This record gives sequence, C-alpha cells and structure tokens, in this order.
Amino acid sequence: MNEPETKKRARTRSAAGAAALRPAAASDNIQVLERALLLLEVLARQDGEPVALGKLAELTGLKTPTAARIMATLLRMGYVVQEGRRKGYALGEMAYALGSNGTNAGPLLSAAKAAMADFARDTGEYVCLSVLRGERRVIVHQVLGTHAVQINLSDIALAESPWRTNSGKMLLAHLPDEELERRLSAHFGPTDAAQIPSQRRRLQALRNEKLHIEEHHNETSSVVAPVRQHGVVIAVLGAFMPTYRFVAAHRQAILDAMRRTATCVETHPGISGTAPGRD
Repeated sequence: MNEPETKKRARTRSAAGAAALRPAAASDNIQVLERALLLLEVLARQDGEPVALGKLAELTGLKTPTAARIMATLLRMGYVVQEGRRKGYALGEMAYALGSNGTNAGPLLSAAKAAMADFARDTGEYVCLSVLRGERRVIVHQVLGTHAVQINLSDIALAESPWRTNSGKMLLAHLPDEELERRLSAHFGPTDAAQIPSQRRRLQALRNEKLHIEEHHNETSSVVAPVRQHGVVIAVLGAFMPTYRFVAAHRQAILDAMRRTATCVETHPGISGTAPGRD
C-alpha cells in the first residue's frame, strides 16, 4: 500500500471517529444544561431564601462537586448570587431579568405595563415595579423615561436587600407585624439591636403614606407608591430622577402621575377581581 493511500484511510478513520464522538459531546452539553436548569428551578422554589451547596446537591440528586462546578458558572454569569452567613445560593439579577422580560406576564405585570408606559411618556421619568421575593426586593418591570439625562440603570439592582432601597422599605413596612419583627431582628441582629425601635417607627410611619418622597445623597430623588390588592400591598411603584429636575410644576406632575398609575394598577380587572397574591 502506498503512502498516500495510507494517509487517506487514516484521515477517513479519524473523520469517522470524530463523527462518532459528536453525539456523545452534544449529549454531555445537554446534560449540563439540564442540570443547570434543575438547579435554577430549585432556587426559584425557595422564594429568595439562600440555599447551601450541599442542600442543593441533595435536592437535585447531583454530586456536590458537579453542583459546585455548575453553580460557579452560574455565579460568574450573574444567574445566581451568594448570600447569608453561610454563603448560600439565591437567584441573581440575570435570572430575574429573564423573568421580567417574559411575555407570559402574570396579573400584576399585565395590570402595570400600560400604566407604567403612560407614566414614563407623560413625565419623561424612569419608573419601576418592585415586589418582595423572600429576603430580596426584586424589580419585575421597568420603563425608561424620555429625558436626555436619566438615572444610570447600572446603579439600580434588579434584586437586592429591601433595606437598601426606598421601594424595599415601603414593601417591608406593609408586612404583617410578626413578619416585620422577624426581619428587623434578622437584619440588625444582636450587635445593632438598639436601632430596631427607631427603624420600626420609621417603617410603621410609612404605612400611612400613599406617596413617599426621598432625596438621596447622590443628587437623585425618588417617589414610591404602594400598590394594593383588596387592601393588601402586593407591590410598589417607584420613580427615580435627578433632584434638579424634581422641582416646581414638574415635581407636582410626577406626584400626580404616580397617584394615577397606582390607582390604574389597583383598579385593573386582573388585580381588583382576584385574590391577593404576588405575580
């Protein structure tokens, strides 16, 4: 057999071997994807509570090293975060972003989207809709304004501690007393327990406000309004703008528009005609 013929057959065998390997490689990729989705599904059912790696492995039936490798990738890509004293895993901003952009919107989003678009068009300002998911304030929908100068969206986390935001504190304020006390104790802990009475008073005062206004240290202002379903607060609308623009007639226009938007969402058939619940 001459040399060219030998090389030709070798190339043929190599090509056949590569072809035989492709289905296995594809199968491996699909298996990794299935495992990643399974891990995300488990986290989604925890209502925002961080889950330890070992518990995730137990709930999914995966080996701990396998779960660790997949979670490391999801963490790097922003689909999960690590929280709590034991660094458990919870859904990250990218996971929430996928959910908030979905077309299969629940009653809350269906009720809010058009009203929020009207707010942004009428005032030119950014507006968002937030809910509590476990221990986190989550933005489930947001609409950009039309002014040339807008709030930097990179400064607005889709999911973070409710204690850090105006909208989050409004959501906390309307929790049942027992749940509010639990969260106060968990957040401040023994070392900062002296702050609990003053924080409790501030949150309880928020319960009586239909609109709450704050001017922040970074020269921005915010206005938030609770959204009720049969008297129960299920979400909060929030508008954010540069403080220099939140003055005079434009300030009043924003406040009036926020009241209209909250009323529009609350009276939507999808909200007023169903039992209280989260989207």
